[in-house]
This record gives sequence, C-alpha cells and structure tokens, in this order.
Amino acid sequence: MGAAASTSRGGSPAADATARRTRERCVAVYAWGSLGGDDVEGEDGERGETTADADAETKTSSSSSSSSSRGGRRAPRPMLAYDGEDVAHVSGNAHHHGAVTTRGDVFTSGRDARGRLGFGFGGGGENQNQNQNQNQNPDDGGRFVHPTRLTRAGEHGAGAMPRVASLACGESHTVAVTRAGELMSWGDPDGGRLGRGGDDGGDGDGGERSGCFFPGVPRYVLGVRDVRFARVACGDAHTLALTGGGKVYSFGVGARGVLGHGDDASSVAPRTVRALWHAGITQVSAGKTHSAALGVDGAVYTWGGNARGQLGQGGVVGRDAHTPSRVRALRRIACVEIACGGEHTLAIARGGSVLAWGRGSFGPTGEGAVADVVSPRRVEYFGVTTREPATRVAAGARHSVASTTTGAVVTWGANDRGQLGRGAPSKHPNYDDDDDGGDGVDVRGVAPVIGLPPGREVLFVAAWGDGATATLAPTNSGARPARTEDHEGDHGVASRPMTLPPLLELAETVADASGGGDGDGDDEDAANELAPALARAVDDVFSSAGFLVEGFASPRPPVRTRDRDDEAARDLTDALDIVSVDATYDALVRTRRPEVVTALAVALARLLDDLDDALTRYWTRVDDEFDGVTVPDEALCKDEMLTLTRAATIAWRSPLMRDAAFGDALVPRLVGVVKKLPPSIVRDVLVPWLAVRDGRRAETHESKFLDPIRACVERRVRRRERERSDRNDLVGASASSSRRARGVDEVVASCAQVVATLHAANAFGAEARGTEAMLPERAYHLDALSDAIDLREEYMRWIKLVEEEEEVAREEAEERAAAEVAAGREDGAEGDAAAEERPTAPPRRDPTTLLDACRTGVGYPRCARPGGLASFCQIPCVLSLEAKSRVLQGEANLQKRHEMRASRDRHRGGEIPFGSHDASFLEISVNRERLLRDATRAVASRSPADLKKPMRVRFSSDGVEEEGVDEGGVTKEFFQLLVRELFLPPEKSSTTGDAEEEEEERSTGTDRPTSSSSSSSSVFTVDEDSGLFWFRAGADDAPSLSRCRLVGAAIGLAIYNGVTLDVHLPHVAYKRLFGLSPTLADLRELSPSLGRGLEAMLEMRGDGGDDDDEDVEDAVSRDFVYEYVDARSGAVRSMEMKPNGSRVPVTRKNMREFVDLYVKHALDVAVRASFAAFAAGFHGVCGGPALHLFTPRELSLLVGGDPVVDVDALRRVARYEGGFDAKTRCVSWFWEIVAEDMSAEQRSRLLFFCTGCGRPPCGGTSRLPFIVQRSGPDSDLLPTAHTCFNVLLLPEYASKEKLRERLAVAMANAEGFGLQ
Repeated sequence: MGAAASTSRGGSPAADATARRTRERCVAVYAWGSLGGDDVEGEDGERGETTADADAETKTSSSSSSSSSRGGRRAPRPMLAYDGEDVAHVSGNAHHHGAVTTRGDVFTSGRDARGRLGFGFGGGGENQNQNQNQNQNPDDGGRFVHPTRLTRAGEHGAGAMPRVASLACGESHTVAVTRAGELMSWGDPDGGRLGRGGDDGGDGDGGERSGCFFPGVPRYVLGVRDVRFARVACGDAHTLALTGGGKVYSFGVGARGVLGHGDDASSVAPRTVRALWHAGITQVSAGKTHSAALGVDGAVYTWGGNARGQLGQGGVVGRDAHTPSRVRALRRIACVEIACGGEHTLAIARGGSVLAWGRGSFGPTGEGAVADVVSPRRVEYFGVTTREPATRVAAGARHSVASTTTGAVVTWGANDRGQLGRGAPSKHPNYDDDDDGGDGVDVRGVAPVIGLPPGREVLFVAAWGDGATATLAPTNSGARPARTEDHEGDHGVASRPMTLPPLLELAETVADASGGGDGDGDDEDAANELAPALARAVDDVFSSAGFLVEGFASPRPPVRTRDRDDEAARDLTDALDIVSVDATYDALVRTRRPEVVTALAVALARLLDDLDDALTRYWTRVDDEFDGVTVPDEALCKDEMLTLTRAATIAWRSPLMRDAAFGDALVPRLVGVVKKLPPSIVRDVLVPWLAVRDGRRAETHESKFLDPIRACVERRVRRRERERSDRNDLVGASASSSRRARGVDEVVASCAQVVATLHAANAFGAEARGTEAMLPERAYHLDALSDAIDLREEYMRWIKLVEEEEEVAREEAEERAAAEVAAGREDGAEGDAAAEERPTAPPRRDPTTLLDACRTGVGYPRCARPGGLASFCQIPCVLSLEAKSRVLQGEANLQKRHEMRASRDRHRGGEIPFGSHDASFLEISVNRERLLRDATRAVASRSPADLKKPMRVRFSSDGVEEEGVDEGGVTKEFFQLLVRELFLPPEKSSTTGDAEEEEEERSTGTDRPTSSSSSSSSVFTVDEDSGLFWFRAGADDAPSLSRCRLVGAAIGLAIYNGVTLDVHLPHVAYKRLFGLSPTLADLRELSPSLGRGLEAMLEMRGDGGDDDDEDVEDAVSRDFVYEYVDARSGAVRSMEMKPNGSRVPVTRKNMREFVDLYVKHALDVAVRASFAAFAAGFHGVCGGPALHLFTPRELSLLVGGDPVVDVDALRRVARYEGGFDAKTRCVSWFWEIVAEDMSAEQRSRLLFFCTGCGRPPCGGTSRLPFIVQRSGPDSDLLPTAHTCFNVLLLPEYASKEKLRERLAVAMANAEGFGLQ
C-alpha cells in the first residue's frame, strides 16, 4: 500500500504536505459520487482520504462545502490509498470497485458481501485471514472495506495472486484478465457468473439460494486457459471477455438475451458469441442487462435488454435482442469507443463527437430529462456547443463522464448522489417520482467537473453505479518517476479499444535483426526479444477475419457513399491493400523464426475453421434454393460474406499454402471455404476479382491461387495411390488387377471445383478485355487427377446426369404446354388477345458452367454447388487434354461398336466387298490422282451412322491398288493428303481436267478439285500476314457448300479416328462450332493488319465534342457498309451492316458499334452459308456429348496437334528395339542430328515420316509413343517406318554423315505405300 495510505485521518500538517507532494509527483486517482454502500457514503474515510486533504480539495469547489448529497461526495477527492501505486485501470459496480496498477497488483474496495472483493468471507485486508468463512449471510450489505491489495488466489487461497492486466466488476462478482491472458473470477457463482462450469455452487439459473458456499478468492476460469484474453466487461450478472484476436466470449445469467447466444439461457462456462465472428471486436462493454461491442472498422453492435431503448436499434422499445446486431443508425459513422451505463449507451465517433441513447429520464444526451432515446443522438456539447472533441467516455448507472481534448472532464445525467462532481444536487422539477421510489433526482446537462487540480493531464476516466473517477498524470513541476514513459502507454489501456499491432513494421524489424532483411542481421538478441511479440501479433491478426480485413484495408475515400451497397460491390482489389498483404507475408517468412511461422500457420488454420463454421451456420439460415436467398438480416449477411471472402482471399495468398509442410493442412480448409461461399458472392464478387486482366496479375493468379491447389491435389492423389498399392501388395495381384475405383477423395474433388472457379475467372477476364485468356487452358489441368480417375466411369455418370436433366426439361416443357392449353380453354370467350397478354414464366434453368452464370449474373451451375459434382466431366477444365481425348475416343469407340453391331445384324453371312455400305467399317477407296473427288463422293454417299464406323482406307495409283494394310497409318496419310488438297493455296492449284469429269461433277452437284473454278481459292482465302485460312464471302453455290461440308466432315472424321491434321483454320472457326460469338481479338488473329486498323479506330474515340465528331468522320470516311470480294464473280460487293447503313457515317459516338458490326459481318454474316455447311459436316460426324469437354482452343489442338516438336520430350519417351539402346553410337548420332541440325520444319517432316503426322498429338510430344528399331547393319538402304505403330527402322550406319544424308533422302520421299 502507498505511503500516504497509512496517514491517519487527523495527520499532522507536515504529513499532509508530504502526502500532497507525493500525489503531485505520482499518478493520482480522484473520485466523486458514491463508490460503495449507502451507510458510509458520507464518511470522510470512504476513499482512504485524510480530513485535511478532503478539506483542502473541498475549498477548490465552487459549491458550498457544507452541502451533501443523499450520501456520496459532490466534488472530486483524491483516493489516498492509491497514492504512489501508479494505478493503470479502475472499474466498479454499485457496491464495490477494483483497481489495477502498472505492476499488475489488484486492489478492491466496497461492501464485502458475496465474496465480491476476493478476500474470502472473513473480510478484506492483507493482514487478515482471507480464507476464513465466517458464515455471514451472503445477502446482507456486508461491511465496507477500504482499497486493499489482493495477494492470494487459487483453491482456498493457497497460491499467490498473479499479475493482472485489467478487471471488471459485476453486481456481486469480479472477473480479471491476467497478464498471461487468462481469466480469473471470484464472488457469487449464481447463474454461472464466475464461468467455472457450475462447480462453485451456483444453480445456473439465476435463482435464489441459501447456505451456499461463495468462492470468495480468485480462481482461474476453466475451459478457456488456452485462449488469450485481453479485455473484460461485467454487467450486473453477466460477463463479456474479449480475446486478443477480436473474439467475444460470454457467460453468466442470460436473461433477456444479454449473452448474445440467441436465447435467454444462462451459461456457466464461457461461450463464443458467434454472431460477431466477422467483426473483429476491439472493445466490449456491459450495462445492467444489455451488452455492446465495437468492431475494428468502427461498427457498433448491441444486444440484450431494450426496455429503455438502450440498444439504439430504433423501432419498438422493449423488444430485446438475443443476438448482436449492428446499430443501423451508425452504419455510416465510424466509432472509436463505447461505454454502457445502467440503461443507456455512449459512443465516441471519429472526430470526437459523442452519441448517446437509452433511458431518457436521466438525460443521456446531455439535454436534461427527456423521453427515452431509441436511436443514437449527438450530445451537442462535443464539437458543436464548445468545439471540444471527446477523448474518453464512461457511463455509470444514471450518469455519464467524458474527457476532452482540452484536458477537461465533463459529466451529465443524474446528480442525486453527487455523481457529476459539481456541487449540491437538487430535485429536478420534471423527474417522475415513480421511477425511483418517489425520490426526485437532479438531472443536469453537460458541464465540467469542479474541483480537479489544474495543470494535470487526465489519463482516463471511469464511472460505475453512482460514482466516477479521473486518473491524473503527475504534475509538470514535480519530479517524474523514472519509468513514466513506459507507463504512459499503460494507463487506461484496458478500458480503451484494442488497436491492431504494426505487423509489417514489427515483422521487418525482426527479419532485419535475424538476417532475413537488408540489414547485416547481427542483432540476434533483439530478434529473440521481439519474436514472441510478433508471434502474438500474428496470432491475433491472422486468426481474425475482421482484424485481417481491416488491417489490410485500402485507404478509404474521404467521402463515404450514401448507399452501403456501393461499398459492398467494390472490387476486392480496391477494398484490400494487396501490396501490404504480400509485403507482410514476405517479411514474416524472412524472419526465419519457427515460432513466427508456426503462429502464422496455426492462426490461418483457425481463421479458415471459423470461416467454414460461419458458412455452415449461414446455410442453415437460408432456403435450399440458390436464387432468392432469404436471410434474417440481408444487409448484415452481405457484410459478413464480403468480410469472409476478403479474409479467405488474404489467407489464399499466404506462402504457407504452397509449402508442403503446411499446405496439406491449410489448402483443404481453404477449398472447403471457397466451395461453401454463396453463389452470388462467387459469381458477382469472387470471380470478377480473380479475373486475370494483365500479365502481372496472371503471374499472381497462377503462383498464389492456382499452384497451391494443384500441388495439394498431386500430393493427395499420389499418397492415395501409394496406399492403394500397399493394400494391393497385401491382398495379392487379383485385387490390383480389378478395375480402379474413383481414385480421389472429397478434398480432391473440392480442389477441382475451386480450380474450375479460377478457370472461370481467367475466361471472364479475357472476355472483359476482349482478348485471349492470359493463362492457357493447360494451366488448369490437374494431370494427377486425370491419371487417377476411371474416365469411363466418370463419362457414364456424366451421361446419366445429362439424360436426367434432359428428362426433367422435357417434363417441364410438357407441363408448361399442358398448363397453357388448360388456360386457353378456361379463357374461352376472352379471346386470343387476352391469352397473349398473359405472362408465361419460362422455366428457370441453371447455367451449365460458372462462366455462363458470371456472364448473365443469373443462376449457378450445379457442378459448383457443394455436393453437386457427380462427375469430373462436369468441370472439364481440370481434365488434361489427353484425358479428354481418351474420353472422346471412348465415346467414339462406343458408337463404332454400336454401328458395327448394327451392320452385322443387317448382313448375316457371306463376304462383304470392300467399300460396301453394309460393311462393319467405313471403307473408302481413293485414287491418288483423284483424291479430292473420290473423298467427296465417299463422304456424300454415306449416312451419318456410316461415318461413325471404324475407318479403313485403300489407295490406288495408276490403276494399281497399293499393298499397304491399313492399321492406322494409311488412314493418317489419307487425311494428310486430303487436307493438303482442301487447303491448297490458289497459286498452287491445278488447272488440268477433262470435259467428261466436269460434266459429271455438274450433274452430281460436286466440285471438281482440278479446275480453276473449283480450286481452294473458291472456298477459302488466305491472309498474307497470318497464313490462316478463312471462308470466302459469297461462296454459297452448291459445289462450294459441298466442299465446305467435306472440310467439316474431314476434320470430324480425323477427330473421331484419332488422327492429327495439319490445318490452318483460325481459333474463331472452333469458337463458332461451339456457338460462341466472334470478337475483335478473333479478327486480329485472322488478319493482324485489319485488326490493328480497327483498334486504331477505337483509339480515336475520346471525350471530344461535335467538332471532334466531324474530324473523325473526315478521317475515317466510312459508312456502316461491309465490302467483300465475291467468291464466284471476283467483283467487289457490299452489304449494309444496319438498316440504312450506307447513310450512317462513322463518328466518335458510334465507332464502337461500327467495329462490333464489322467483326460480326466479317466472321459471321458474310460467310454464314459456307460456315453452316462446314459445321453441318463436322457435327454430322463428331457431334457427341464428349465434344463439349473441350474448349475451342483445345479443339484446335486436338485437330492440329501441338505445333512444337519437343526433341527432349521425344527422346525421353523413346524406346529401342532390335539391338539398339540409348547408348548405341548410331542412336546418339540420330538424336544429335535431330536436336542440332534440323529446323522446326524438318523435325515436323521427320515426325510425319515416322508417324504419318507432322505434329505431336494433343498433350504434347511426351504423349507420343515412339520406337527406334535396328533394321540391320550398315548399308545404303534408306531408313523406313511403320507409321501405324510409330516405329523408325534405322540401319546401323557407320558414320554420322551417312545417317544424316540417308535420313534426309527418306524424309523427302515420305509418301505412298508402294510395292515392297
């Protein structure tokens, strides 16, 4: 106890002077009003003050010193017991109060009943038996105890009292937070007030008890000792405890929903207030029967009793709230501090204005007694009347206290017990006697407290019951204690809102000290000292969604929008400071401190668990329908979901996600959260934000978002395969030979769904830019997954799902048609006009892909919903191109077997001649000299069913059939030669022919491949810049359409039969096969010069006026007319791109419309007939469901193969036979020639020589089987090949030069299957 505390009431003047000097040099606590029981409120010694000091302080009051309230002091007096104790925190209730010093000592004072002071039941005092139970009646008033230090704690007070950071007092209990972050409690356990699980004799329901033992000494609250608490607040019978990570726990009597758990039930142990999970709470406060919390973003939440409007929610007074709700009137006002009184609430807004609401008879708004205030109202004194912004605020049972920027302490409200600290009270004429037992109450407006010593800084104020205190800093003239600077940050901290730690600055400091930064890293001691604090900061921030989002929030604009939805709809990039997020992660990794990295991993895991729990609760509050979601509070729910999405995004960027040691625990949690996000959030917020819009973002998209999931999938799949292999080894080969199961778990399936979300974002960004996607399709392929699953099983599940959806659609259509017929009959005499006016709602169909949903902003695909993924074919973007190709070939094989079986059934017995329509194969005989004509006739004469049979080709030359047996190689050559003829450049086309063939072709409606009018120039045009082919405008005559149909059929047949073609169609051709509209980017790919010209035209647009429009019109000199060269006549023709387009000049305002229409006409309208024929030929052969697994770009690769021959990959997959191996000298020469001497064109020619195709198949060179076989010793024979089996037959030449020469000759003559 301080030196002044031992001074007698009648101390000498010298002793009083010494005490006063001590008080001036130390932190001093001044009090006024009533701090304890009524019978001692008028005593001088109530606050441990001397008579001389009391008289001296009373002289400074402007009121008469002879007046007294109804008990209590009307002017501030020093609490001598705290002189020299350096008090950092004060809290109390009607019957007792407590104080905490900067050393962590605890003092309690007041009525010693129910064990509320923590000294047991024998009374207080360091020199008394604190554990003695005198069996006093716990419900009597108890004797008054002056401020006395608590020294004992634990069971029966056998242990020492730990250092304490803060405490809070209820009506008959006290709760403290230790410096280690643990909770201790003592006092009345009734209703679970002490939070010890009902082990202290409480009945748990708040009822009366008799003869019950009261745990009168501090003991730890059990069940939460692994949680680090930072703040605590007590109401009369309940407690709110705040963790360092912004979570709120509550326990005690739950009447009127004061605990925030959704009901009135009491809680005998701390439970999380789940409704505040997203807010990042920085301060809690408790009134008599209501509670409040302050979010890190300045939002105020209230719950509990609302008899006097103390929740500030407006509306009907008396409607209690069992769960926290944000105060709506403050949604556009950020608050920095809150305080709860008995039945009123206060808040300080940014800028220092004070808002108040609640019971009006005690003047909470500073205007005297008024009606109850149900919504926040400004207290005019602060910033309006006096322009003194408030710095701190506190609330008693019926009065309020605040400190201001000028150092003043002001009070307002009831003053019947001197609680305003400004002189004698008087009865207020408007006070309702019935409100307080018939006694009148003096209610006053805002005014300064009278009697505080001048020239001393107010560190903090406190208020409770009918009393108040102000803690003052030492005087400027006195000698300051040596540790004053350290203590300045401690005084009043426990009653202020928590602040977010400077995480980036702290991490960089530790990183530099540890050698992970730019510094020399030689300050290991500093790193060791700061690392624990950094680990705690990381744990606090990264485990809290609210702290994380607010801590990395972008600076807000100075003017807030009036519409809250504007902020909610802001792009996540605008809402988050992504640069700071990445910099913080980088600094944390650079610290090289295991405790810091571990803290980050644990915090992220807890964060993701909380987000998952919140989403689980969310889905219990909504209907099963994904559209028209109904929730109790839509606005709050939207805030929660935006916070959740932003927090998950920050966690997603963590480098620990990419680390195998942590990723296996974090990534499954992450994908579980993303998968559960509401559809509208994914569709309207997440996907647009993830959309890749530039190169820098593409790198981030892949490295931070995509790579962690791909790596996790690969690890889990490989681990599962190893486990299955180990089981198979135990049970024997029979089990291993059985057909594989799905091969993946639920986590891998969830990962695949999230990858599909990222894929949709990539495509969405490309559409927004009007360009190609920044990341290629293969970036989203999960190769390990594609290899592990049973593709046939996935395909069959998918087909069944498609059939079910089609059946549902048919039933809905039939029901709708029946309803329309019935409605028409009921209308009867109403007539057709009335029937037409009746609105008919089309059936609501979910989009097939997430990208479709993002385009329209409506609906959500089934495959993206939790539990909606029945087959990976629903999200084909995750399947490798090879896997899709295998699915397509599997589907083709099913159709081939079906058609072969049907042919056998139609023609039983007897030999079927080659080429017959009844054959089980699609057999085609072609003459090399008339290849195009023979192919056209063969395709035109076959039905779509015949075209789906397995294909066999027989060549003839000069009337002699070639001996090559078609095991695949002949078919490959057929397609290569056919495509070469179809896409032959005009200058190389033949002009020879005879009249007989021309007449025949005219009569059959087929085109002649050898005439000038029927050359490829009549169907395709070639762009000189790109070398790509496109359909000629106006080529709509029958022969040209027949040729276009043949091109489509040839490409379809090649896909159907697994043959790669060397075609040069642009990407837009494959886009249009899928029904997608062309874009300017497509035109730029086909014709770079034309595309650049149109882009330059768009750049001419600006914000100019009418004069600029005239300048643009003169510069462009174009109308809305599309000109083209007619394919048949060669004349230049034109078509209007819009009605009266020839009279509409291109101006600045309509330039975008002109470009869009020009693209549409060039790539659609002008070639519509020829492309329709091409599409008909293609879909007539290759129109199965499996085709829709491919994107247009992938279909292009499937048709044309990979344009690059990867020599290293080909060498890795090569096998050797006939005596060759990888070390054979001739083999080494061969690879050196291919890698060093051959050009890209020569490598393609080599591949064509060996395989019959000049390009590797889709999936790349590594997917190509390749065999190098020894065909004998050194000789002059040329190398040969079995193209059916991709085998190169190579003599073992004696020199590298001879190998190079012989191979070049063979490649130059690689065509035809001659006699051997």
